[in-house]
Amino acid sequence: MKNITYYSPTQTQKIQESLQDWLNNQIFSHFLTVRLPIGAYTDSFERALPKFHKIIRHFEKSLVGRHWNRNPVHFVGTAELGANKVWHLHLLLWAPKYTDTEIQTALDNITEKLKLTDRTLDLQEIDRTPDILNGYITKEITADNLGHFNTDRLIFSETLFNLPTFQH
Repeated sequence: MKNITYYSPTQTQKIQESLQDWLNNQIFSHFLTVRLPIGAYTDSFERALPKFHKIIRHFEKSLVGRHWNRNPVHFVGTAELGANKVWHLHLLLWAPKYTDTEIQTALDNITEKLKLTDRTLDLQEIDRTPDILNGYITKEITADNLGHFNTDRLIFSETLFNLPTFQH
């Protein structure tokens, strides 16, 4: 991941507003925060991403079933370093055919299977306005004076699992 060495408040605001506008035109059913288990904490994005990939892949398989990649739960989100310098993900899920109970059961199953802590996976209903939620999702996206930002921090199901582009 390329680090942005020069921070531009003006360009950052433009990028965040653009991302928020795009997110405002999407419809999501659930909000999921994925943290690394305590023993896997890292401040290296390159080491964290495969761990997130494994957790989310197990979630997809637990929820959707054996051939989950044919009909996956699509999501978009961001990777954040956070104040404690440990990577975590905020994901907006597109899973309207699954109930909160079904999703929570899948999360509980992989928490047990992968021996994760109860804090690793946090499912929340979307009870915030899109402006507040999308502002929360994009808060750590920063840009330099040319408008360049770390696109690696944007996490899409299609790129994480090499899936066809999703249209809903």
